[in-house]
Amino acid sequence: MSTILDNKETKDIVETLKNLGLNPKESAIYLALISLGEVGASPIVSETGLHRQFVYDNLASLEEKGLIGHSIVRGRKKFYNHGLSKLSAMFEHKKRLADDVIKQIEKKLLPVDMQQFEIYRGVDTFVTNELEMIKSVSPGSKVYIFGGTGDGYHKTMGRFLNEYEYIRVKKNIEVMYLGSAEQKKYLETNKDERRLFNYRLLPSGFSGELNISVYEDRVSLIMFSNPIASFTVISPKIAKSYIDFFMGLWNISK
Repeated sequence: MSTILDNKETKDIVETLKNLGLNPKESAIYLALISLGEVGASPIVSETGLHRQFVYDNLASLEEKGLIGHSIVRGRKKFYNHGLSKLSAMFEHKKRLADDVIKQIEKKLLPVDMQQFEIYRGVDTFVTNELEMIKSVSPGSKVYIFGGTGDGYHKTMGRFLNEYEYIRVKKNIEVMYLGSAEQKKYLETNKDERRLFNYRLLPSGFSGELNISVYEDRVSLIMFSNPIASFTVISPKIAKSYIDFFMGLWNISK
């Protein structure tokens, strides 16, 4: 068993390096080179307690990973650590590779209409999600809202409604709102105060504490309960079906 692998001070570091992809022998040699500097294989064998062949095998794998290098001094190999920044760079590269693989899987293997479902509870989480959604939609698109009763949305967004509106108007995003007869005064005020805002009222209206907001690629159901909760389905296919339904109701409303 190697000295470094038994050392209490380095044991946790070895475990962390293992989680990052280095095996225990690679970790021991990597740490040994940090303290030894540029040396041949013999000092590494002494420092780690590993068999010489294990040392050579794992020196080769560490070189392949780009973490160490070697020079030839009087016909003998001398190994050295490339510096701690190389360790960080190696795993940043792995993260980029992982991100690329995820994108390929999403593009080539997931069904086209695969749905992503997210739940947001509490005012802070709700407000953050609303701002992220309006930032993510395409300029010139629309937000379709099936309104419930009252002004729960305004009250919940609070001072952040100004930020939401600034982003929306700057991106030229229109709000189309289908509301209840009970909301007429509230919606008239909104139309006067908010740019790119249009509304119509359904004859029978809606009741209950529920709003449905439809964006180009997602549908968000908002329950103004305590705490507030929103349920978002990310699916362009489902969003389109809601938009088609919305426009059908819009065309028969006043």
